Order: sequence, then C-alpha cells, then structure tokens
Amino acid sequence: MLLRPGKRTTLARPDTAIVIEGFLRSGNTFAVAAFRVANGPDVHIGRHLHGAPHVLRAVRYGVPTVIHKKHNKTPKHRIIYNTK
Repeated sequence: MLLRPGKRTTLARPDTAIVIEGFLRSGNTFAVAAFRVANGPDVHIGRHLHGAPHVLRAVRYGVPTVIHKKHNKTPKHRIIYNTK
C-alpha cells in the first residue's frame, strides 16, 4: 500500500491486535480510544486509513477487523466484524 510516511504506524501488520476502520466521522476515533482504555496503550491498532485495501490486508493477516458503516439517512450505525 502507498501511504504517507506518518500513516505507516497505523497500518495493519502481523502483530496487530485489531483493525478499526470505517467512513470518516463514523466513530473510528472513539472506538480506537475505547479499545486502548480496555487493552492498554502498548497494543498495536490498525486504524484511520479509511480504505478497503487496509481491511483486505488485515483479513489476509488474520487480524480481527471492525468496520463502521455509517448510514446517512438514519442516526444508526452498523458494525461489521471479521475474525478468524
């Protein structure tokens, strides 16, 4: 994947605990913060790349993946979760 240098640290890798992705403004930052509170600051989280290639990379590595899907017409959010 082509990334800006500052985004490389958020890319999924084999030792990533979870990938949290989704459309902009769909609760990604909140989910990442909640995961860090629950699991500690030293856990690697793939996040904030907002693209399908990142999700596909996580699936290839077998990393648990959460995708937030925002609905524009209703205030409800749907969460899609993938794990081995």
